[in-house]
Amino acid sequence: MRVSSHNFILKTGIICLIGLLFALPIHTLGQKKTLKFDHIGVTEGISQINITCIFQDSRGFIWVGTRDGLNRYDGYNFIIYRYDANDNNSISNNFIQDVEEDKSGNIWVATQNGGVNKFDVKHETFSRFLHNEHEVNTIASNAINKIFLDQDDNLWIATQNNGLDFYSIKKNAFTHYLHANNNPNSISDNSITTVFNDSKKRLWVGTYSGGINLFNKKTGSFTHFLHQNNNPASLSWNGISCIFEDAEHSIWIGTSGKGLDLFDEQNNTFRHFVHDQSNQNSLAGNNILSINQHSNGNLWIGSENAGISILNKEKNTFENYQHDDIDNNSLTGNSIYTICKDRLGNMWLGAFSGGINLFKKSTEKFTHYRHNNTINSLSNNFVLDLFEDSQSKIWVGTDGGGLNRFDSQKGTFTSFKQQKNKAGIAGNYVLDLAEDSKQNLWIGLWADGISVLDPITHHFTNFKHNPANTNSLGGNNVYAILHTKDKKTWIGTYYDGLDTYDAATKSFKHYKFDINNNNSLSSDRIYCLLEDQHENLWIGTYDAGLNLLNRKTGVFTRFQHHDKSNSISNNSVPDLFEDSKGNLWISTFSGLNLFNPQTRQFKVFKKKDGLASDLIYAAREDNQGKIWISTNMGISSYDLISQKFENFTTEDGLQDVEFKAHAALKTRNGLMYFGGINGFNVFDPAKITQEKTFSPVVITSFQLFNKTLSIAQNNDDPSPLKQSISYTKSITLAYNQSFISMDYAALDYGSKDKKEYAFKLEGFEKDWNYVGKRNTASYTNLPPGNYN
Repeated sequence: MRVSSHNFILKTGIICLIGLLFALPIHTLGQKKTLKFDHIGVTEGISQINITCIFQDSRGFIWVGTRDGLNRYDGYNFIIYRYDANDNNSISNNFIQDVEEDKSGNIWVATQNGGVNKFDVKHETFSRFLHNEHEVNTIASNAINKIFLDQDDNLWIATQNNGLDFYSIKKNAFTHYLHANNNPNSISDNSITTVFNDSKKRLWVGTYSGGINLFNKKTGSFTHFLHQNNNPASLSWNGISCIFEDAEHSIWIGTSGKGLDLFDEQNNTFRHFVHDQSNQNSLAGNNILSINQHSNGNLWIGSENAGISILNKEKNTFENYQHDDIDNNSLTGNSIYTICKDRLGNMWLGAFSGGINLFKKSTEKFTHYRHNNTINSLSNNFVLDLFEDSQSKIWVGTDGGGLNRFDSQKGTFTSFKQQKNKAGIAGNYVLDLAEDSKQNLWIGLWADGISVLDPITHHFTNFKHNPANTNSLGGNNVYAILHTKDKKTWIGTYYDGLDTYDAATKSFKHYKFDINNNNSLSSDRIYCLLEDQHENLWIGTYDAGLNLLNRKTGVFTRFQHHDKSNSISNNSVPDLFEDSKGNLWISTFSGLNLFNPQTRQFKVFKKKDGLASDLIYAAREDNQGKIWISTNMGISSYDLISQKFENFTTEDGLQDVEFKAHAALKTRNGLMYFGGINGFNVFDPAKITQEKTFSPVVITSFQLFNKTLSIAQNNDDPSPLKQSISYTKSITLAYNQSFISMDYAALDYGSKDKKEYAFKLEGFEKDWNYVGKRNTASYTNLPPGNYN
């Protein structure tokens, strides 16, 4: 039987391998946003967590160097290459320093004490280049720091103590460049730390103590750039760790103790960026280990023991990020040895003793604020309400952290917390926020009634239930506060019904559930309140559906779930919202309901219709008429024209998939806020636009009877696999080798949870197999034949 894998079709573009790339988050916020990193370590299959280098090859595989082997990653699995004393085709040393790829697709590997290796990707074998003191045409040393393949496919080798080597792949010849005391045009130091060929084909060489060398390939001479004590425009330090060219062709130099330098090519001078303890927007640390550039133009700078600094080149300011013990998505370590940007813009950071930190570009769709160890951060991550007052100030109610006032320009928070024996807010569990006609901020609290904040005096007035006073607040668990157009204040309590407040008498009138009166409130457990454009008052309850109050008669009309298809879908109503067309959107614990006020019927949307979940927490309309819905499984958007949902998860930058009831806000300038269990998200819906990208899909392994085939080592080897399955065009199997399996991967490394696959074996089946996220295809009892 002959089974062809060359045309084995994995139909991936139609479903979810059409990646969704969205515009970057709002720049007008001026905040230091939270960066979310995926962590990849030994548990995920990598050989060791001291990461020395990360590289993406032309096919899309990620290569990771560690102190214990070379790793190839496809987004699902690692293949580990280690030294084997019994195999001359294995890698020569397990301490990997650097990885490069030549124009033929071969992978070149620099090692700590094993010289340089060339990996034949088709046959998966290593060729070793080791120093031989008895030969002239040999690598100068086995201790290698860095390698670089230039535009002409020549290999430049930075040795630790034996100068710079040049290797012509075509000629198989080495040329050595060493420091000579009697030659001022020789390389300045034999300890080479890094080598880099820029877009102008100029070779830059960094040294341990001899500054930078610019190599003239025609003359074979080196121009030296050194630190000069009496010249502030000279190189800041002679110890060089890394050299990088950005998209604007500027040359950046990382030093091993004096920060970051920018080379001024016209004047042959350097501009310096250093850490300043008195300036939180300065460089985080002066020992620079790695540099790369984000697709938005910002530089990412990795340092030793100081995390990463992100340089906004327009503002010349840094945002610094370190490991945070209370943030599971922060950096795993603060010594960032390498930074790699893949072809989709994801940033791969290798940390000392911290494995890989992967920052996915997809997570930038939503800006995220959470509590952290910095001053003026959000006081608590459980966000229960979000509110914009008449002065466009944003207020955040939290579950135990009190009230926060958010400065969206600076990205900072001012908190108001209950303090014993002091006047102030009555409690720290803030359930709802509202503003009255005098711009006083009303704060609904759990167990502590209501606090009212005077915006001018910053004085709090508190209301609590008094059992001895029937005109006091009905209950102390205040879930909802509403100031209606007639300047009345309505209060929904969790156990004690609905209140209205008379400011003149400072008394409360109560509406409660009456089991003997069907025109009474359906439940005393109030969740939310809404006044529609016709000044109708709607009340959502925790356990008894929706109520409409006739304020003239005091009669309540109940809308409760029953078996009829046009009824409300569930009796737990955490949020109510009226759109620009006057439609009422009701969030329930079992679906989103669209209420038509004319027909008084409900249209129900559930997960089967495309929503992320049936458990709905809140809904708001953006300026384009799209509805955004928070759930316990992320955020959904609904396009009323196409009648289609789009779902977003933590892969897109959400604070978590679990949000909180009623914690939603659309601001006057059109921004959306949604609160959850890990802070809150902010985004501009108008800037979330969809683009389609196609990711390559490769076959990564081939199994017979659940055993992975290895490549035949010689003609006597019975394996039908003659080269790497990723490069195999066809494979011939015996008639009884009829149980086959193949693993495949889309090499985009973005939203793994959003990838869905389909495949078809032509000649055997007519229809596609839609297998969702599964990245394995298996066939049993295949009859003899040719298959594609």
